[in-house]
Amino acid sequence: MKIIIDGKEVNVQEGVTIRDFLPEKKNEFIIAVKKTIDVKSVITNLYEVITTKGKMIIKWECEKALDKWRQIYKNFEGCKVRWATNEAIAFGPTITNFKPSIKEVELKKNEVTISLSGMSSEESHLIFSKKLHTGLYFPPNDGDVMGRVVYGKHLLDFLKIGDMIKKISPIIEKRGGFQLIRANLDYIPNDGDEIITKMEINLDYESPKNGEHLYNMLENGFFVSRKTSRFIAYDKQVVSLESEKIGVRERGIVSIRNNGNKAGSIYIYINNAPISMNHTIVG
Repeated sequence: MKIIIDGKEVNVQEGVTIRDFLPEKKNEFIIAVKKTIDVKSVITNLYEVITTKGKMIIKWECEKALDKWRQIYKNFEGCKVRWATNEAIAFGPTITNFKPSIKEVELKKNEVTISLSGMSSEESHLIFSKKLHTGLYFPPNDGDVMGRVVYGKHLLDFLKIGDMIKKISPIIEKRGGFQLIRANLDYIPNDGDEIITKMEINLDYESPKNGEHLYNMLENGFFVSRKTSRFIAYDKQVVSLESEKIGVRERGIVSIRNNGNKAGSIYIYINNAPISMNHTIVG
């Protein structure tokens, strides 16, 4: 099976422990495991419409009509441009499961509706608006405007009689998450687990003197002296340093306290902290 160790993908046998493939690690080191959980494919309300002129994406915004649309959108595949004006373009006809209403519809540029011509669901057309206008489209009784074009809007000016919809498909979104757990050497990893045994600090070259201090401090490792909801700190050497790069200390930033109480200490931020003249950003 495949796992990731400190950013590198490796193959290991099923059932082995961390101790088996990282024998040099000792239990005093912290080992974290990042586990992927519940990755699901979710159908969004975005639909890709492939035409003979190119691709458009429409966002379906009428919630009341969404379930019906999901049942019949494939019916519009193969439909040709029935008519085209300077105001709108219509693909159809086809059969749908919508019930018509007798009303005019105001459509803004790039908005989409369904037209049930002659009050018949067997004469359904997919209407794309090119500009703000009002038309007697006999829309579904679920709503007037069904959605809008969010990608490929320029195609509406080029589609004409003879063009057709080749394919319509929902855009699928992968949704999932991960769980971070602390593990010991006897932990048995699963396929896809990411094993994290170390952190890497990218030095900020705007703070060379403090960077050298950091390097010397970490020669024998980082030991947590203090921990708060905002940072973890390593207090080893009390020494005042020249102030160099000052800035907002965001999550993941490493700073050195350059003077005052605990001067010389290393801080790694868990949560954001404001600018402080007593802290130099080193990485």
